[in-house]
Amino acid sequence: IFAQGIGEILGPLFGLVLGVAAVASEFERKTTRLAWTQSASRARWLASKFLVSIASMAIILVPLCFVLSWWVGATFVPRITPKVFPIAGLMSVAYAIFCFALVAALGLFMRRAAWVFAIGLVLFAALFFTMQVQVRPNLATPSVATLASTLVTQGSTSGFYSSGGAPAGSWYLSNGFEPKGAKGVPSSSLENTSTKDMNRCEVTHRQGTSNQYSYCLQHLGLRSIETYVPDSQFWALQFLEGGIYVLLAALLAALAFLGVRRSRV
Repeated sequence: IFAQGIGEILGPLFGLVLGVAAVASEFERKTTRLAWTQSASRARWLASKFLVSIASMAIILVPLCFVLSWWVGATFVPRITPKVFPIAGLMSVAYAIFCFALVAALGLFMRRAAWVFAIGLVLFAALFFTMQVQVRPNLATPSVATLASTLVTQGSTSGFYSSGGAPAGSWYLSNGFEPKGAKGVPSSSLENTSTKDMNRCEVTHRQGTSNQYSYCLQHLGLRSIETYVPDSQFWALQFLEGGIYVLLAALLAALAFLGVRRSRV
């Protein structure tokens, strides 16, 4: 857990610190007055900040990403699951670039390093959780696997043995029931309705049959399913989500270049 937390925060923290030092701290120390009176234009001054900082982040974070990816593999936690997805690929680089562009743009307007850092951290945290909870599940293409349950009786005890289900290394989304004739990924409403019908049937026939589970499946025409995202989509999700962060960073950079031209000394 400690290593996971360090891996998740290092990229964003690196970007926040470099971004604050590149712009807001320059305004606080009033060194921009000297820099902007030199022969180089304001846009070139800001461009040099972006290029040097992004190159520094890439040089440090790309090797770190490979180390963290190796660590995730050694823990046998599926890399596509939300728990380790942010540190299992190259997302730390995307986080750092976004955070740098965010606080660089904020620094041109607020010019207080501490406030810029704090607001940048809050905004990144809000975006991070929104991406994880709302956006990433919609970027993925889920699959459905059927669970087969077999009643096993040994002496006076009995139980169900389940086979099938999501492949190893997958991102598990949900389990429930759907009509046998359904095709593709069921909607959440259909899965919830089928699951409620199954639970109601099991309660109703609890005393009427020794195998109410199989009876209800047959009686209602349902099958047990698991919805999941396979590991084969890991890099596609990495590039899609990382691309969103980089695109937002590009928009923030454009805002920063527009702001620096109109900024007062």
